[in-house]
Amino acid sequence: MYGYFFRNSITQPDLPAKYLAYKSVQDTVKSAHYEIVKLGDNSLNLNTTYFSPITETVVFESGKEGFDNDNDEFKLYYKFDNKGKLIDSLKTRRYDSYKIHESYILSKEDYISWIIDNDTIRHNYIELNPKADWTFERTEEEYNKLSKKASSVYCFKAQKHNYNSDDVGQYFDKAIFLIDKKWYALYGKSLFKETVSEPIAKTLSPVYTHKLSKLGNDIWKVNAFYDIVVKNDTLKIKTEVWSDRADLVYESHQINPGFFILKYSPYFIIRPID
Repeated sequence: MYGYFFRNSITQPDLPAKYLAYKSVQDTVKSAHYEIVKLGDNSLNLNTTYFSPITETVVFESGKEGFDNDNDEFKLYYKFDNKGKLIDSLKTRRYDSYKIHESYILSKEDYISWIIDNDTIRHNYIELNPKADWTFERTEEEYNKLSKKASSVYCFKAQKHNYNSDDVGQYFDKAIFLIDKKWYALYGKSLFKETVSEPIAKTLSPVYTHKLSKLGNDIWKVNAFYDIVVKNDTLKIKTEVWSDRADLVYESHQINPGFFILKYSPYFIIRPID
């Protein structure tokens, strides 16, 4: 009743006619060449998004059996193509602490190339100094040489390298280098460098808002209207939001701007119409 009381007392112009054609994101929204559809099933509990720059796929991290719970033993990954079709899934053990980097799933011990080629085997790194017994100067020289050859470098902070060793200095950083689709590992002191990833999430602000009801002094529930431009098309959507949280979050493929995920609840994909 609170909201409806204020709805009737709002002083604002009528909704401009051009916004009457905007559809709710929950409906099937189409333009000449694209459409917005729900991605997957709610039970998948999709969260972290990763677009592969190598393949036309998007990977989501989730929890065991679709429930995101830090106490679960397993972590699930789901792979969708650019039409929103679920094409594969992968299960890993949560305590292995895998991270997605450059289309590979990496842990301190091994890596998985499943995002690129559907291979689920855990591959060992090619260790260049497995005993971590090189001098600091030799290790630095090798690090610089490998960095120039590698298409990607990733570092793990100091870890106990040899559990049977009584040596005082048994904690070493681990740097890995992607060279010709294989990862090489180098152990050494002071190798760790923070891996900085460019944020891919972007925000879309509404082109117009129309008040529905009020919460407190400054916050309104509004109908927000958005123009989503994909190449030469414009998809026109609307949704009910609070005025202080009106921006929508989306992510798009690094190479194909038409491959577009709208981070709504649930997730939606913008895909070409066949």
